[in-house]
Amino acid sequence: MNKVWVSDVLSNGELGENLGIREKFYGYDWEEPTHVVPRKSKEFMATMNRAGKGETLKRNEFPEASYVFSEKHFEKNAKDFFWVGGFIAVKGKLARILENFDLGEGGGLIPYPIYQKDKVTPYKGEFFLLNFGKGCQKDTFLSEESNLNAFRSRRTEEQHGYELWATFSQNGDDFALSSKAFGGPDLWFEVKVENKLFVCEQLARELNEARLNFDMRLSKCRVIGGGILYRDSLLFP
Repeated sequence: MNKVWVSDVLSNGELGENLGIREKFYGYDWEEPTHVVPRKSKEFMATMNRAGKGETLKRNEFPEASYVFSEKHFEKNAKDFFWVGGFIAVKGKLARILENFDLGEGGGLIPYPIYQKDKVTPYKGEFFLLNFGKGCQKDTFLSEESNLNAFRSRRTEEQHGYELWATFSQNGDDFALSSKAFGGPDLWFEVKVENKLFVCEQLARELNEARLNFDMRLSKCRVIGGGILYRDSLLFP
């Protein structure tokens, strides 16, 4: 039976702390070697916000490359999911899993260069940026069926006229989605919910079985459709 899982991994600040890397953006110089994240321009912040909603980006909107100024910190703190300049990067087991799933038309894993301290010699390993393609913004969240005690209304989206919801909940049972969530890409954002990733059943199963070196913070959602409520493996008419 199909299920949908919600991931709170985007709220795990530890995945971006003290990584020992800094970035170069297209048209700009390398950032200084510091653990303090440099301030970003409004233009960069807008691009990061677009990526954080599941919009598809062009390659030159992502960081161009990174360099490792502290190998000790990078080896210890850079998990298979980490952040480069405010954008999602993946490696290792997670990259091998994601490459076999639907990440939306025009999306997928983009090979990403990370260099040693000299900014020339490639750092060992393979690294990728995660770009969400067409269809990775779904509109299947059912606020009236969700536990709104766990949510707060952020604002009304003027362009579309719907409520945008935020929550710190990691309990998937607080989230209700329509069965339309089963269609399209396997990893996606819900346009009415901030800062959460949603995952199809098969992908969630592989992530859970992989024993990743970080916690995806996955929890099963409720899916409502055709008069049937799916919760775990039970049917509620």
